[in-house]
Amino acid sequence: GSFAVVGNLAVTQEQRSEEEAVIAYHLRGGDVLWSTSYPARYESTIAGIGPRSTPAIANGRVFVTGATGMLVALDAATGEELWSHDLVVEHSAPLPEWGKSGSPLVVGDLVIVSAGGSEASLVAYEAATGLMRWAAGSDSSSYSSPTLLRLAGREQVVILNNGSVASHDPADGELLWEVPWPSQQPSVAQPLPVADDAVIVSAGYGVGAKRYDIGPAGAEMVWESIRLKAKFAHAILHEGTVYGL
Repeated sequence: GSFAVVGNLAVTQEQRSEEEAVIAYHLRGGDVLWSTSYPARYESTIAGIGPRSTPAIANGRVFVTGATGMLVALDAATGEELWSHDLVVEHSAPLPEWGKSGSPLVVGDLVIVSAGGSEASLVAYEAATGLMRWAAGSDSSSYSSPTLLRLAGREQVVILNNGSVASHDPADGELLWEVPWPSQQPSVAQPLPVADDAVIVSAGYGVGAKRYDIGPAGAEMVWESIRLKAKFAHAILHEGTVYGL
């Protein structure tokens, strides 16, 4: 997985035999501040071993998701486990072929994750207690992470699922809008805001990019192109132009 950094704390994940480990380093000195682990192992001949997501650090806590679907909250100072949830088991969700790679999103006092269950596509837990606050949506997960955007004058959590792009109210999970998305191949990159009321979604494997304008009635696709195919890396916006690999 990648590093998350806050202040002098740099946190990452790795696979250790039959456990997924979370390691905290001092950013400047490189010293290991703490290390903790929990039983879990994902392995694939092609994809290798997990985990493969980026931790989130907020308000003195570290949140991680593992490749098998474990969501774990830790004390950022000590690494002590505060609470955990098995997203795949608790929400009867299929495990994506290449393992879970969606990262947690912290919004206020909530941690929002892609569960991928038919009755719980996106799930929010209280950051302090792990109590589930809401569950919404019905699409399975792909490999993208939820992202907090401000579109059409309101904050919304946008997620690229296996077969849809969906937007939810971060407070209660209400589905604000949803559009279909090709599900024949993995989708990884996060939706990219390109205006106050517009977002571009892109995927590789011949899918390409689509721009959606967001309004009171929902999302409307205004153009699409096969040229921009964000396979793994996210695209960026610079002075009105979107760049990507």
